[in-house]
Amino acid sequence: MSIARPHDLGPAAWERDAPLATCSGYRTGGTARWLASPASVEEFQEVVRFCRDEGVPRLVLGGGTNTLIADGRYDGVIVSTQRWTGIEDLGGGRLKVRAGSSLRGLIGRAVHLGYAGLQGLIGIPGTVGGAIWGNAGGASRAGSSLATEERWISRWVESLTVLDEQGRESSLRGAELPWGYRFSGLGPRIVLEAILALEPGGDAGALKRETRRLYLRKEETQPLRAASAGCVFRNPPGESAGRLIERAGLKGSRIGGALVSERHANFIVNDRGATSTDIEALIERVRRVVRREHGIELEREIIVTGGGRG
Repeated sequence: MSIARPHDLGPAAWERDAPLATCSGYRTGGTARWLASPASVEEFQEVVRFCRDEGVPRLVLGGGTNTLIADGRYDGVIVSTQRWTGIEDLGGGRLKVRAGSSLRGLIGRAVHLGYAGLQGLIGIPGTVGGAIWGNAGGASRAGSSLATEERWISRWVESLTVLDEQGRESSLRGAELPWGYRFSGLGPRIVLEAILALEPGGDAGALKRETRRLYLRKEETQPLRAASAGCVFRNPPGESAGRLIERAGLKGSRIGGALVSERHANFIVNDRGATSTDIEALIERVRRVVRREHGIELEREIIVTGGGRG
């Protein structure tokens, strides 16, 4: 099947036969037939309609920090949100944020304005759109790996602007969505922007110190500077995936360049030039050993896609 770029999108928005390693937190992955980087709502709509009309798959990536892109070729369109950025202060603790904005940048802006609420998300990489789509969250207390609603980004989402599979734009109230652990219910819809309602009136200096303290504490127990996709597995009910993996003796396990982190067992990192195949094989080894040792089937939190998987 031959895919031609739509003529009414600017050349800078499209790249053919694009290498995907730079789009992934793991710094691995194959190529995509097309990489589209929209910089307006109209360009997002055109990309979505193009994929619909041509019958080709599409995959939306923000920072690629919760995704393992397979080796090989993705025979479709990767839609990057990284040119779609911007944060607007609406006053009273409310911020309008475009989906491609970094979560870290959002937290920094909120803290600077004295808006509290997002500090517990510090250290989570990626973009705001990805964080909302996957309902990113932090630990419920220092030293805990189990997240609660109090630390999920969904708590602060007042409203969203999204595109559906037909390229139609619509608004949703945050309260309409069936939020859950690492779940938003958005499905194939693309997050364009969000309005977050935070707690105004905080002391910016105190919030900055708290955020710094939380980051340093996370850095002690998580490989925040390594190439990874964050936590690989969801926590089973009442359990910690990291502790299950550690008790199974898997810290430091390696396949090729992929390594189960010595700092936090629920992180698999690209340690020495790993391929996506290495990482996926290590993920399956961890699942197999934990199943054998604990009788628990770990469910992936990261998305494995690309390389023809769709």
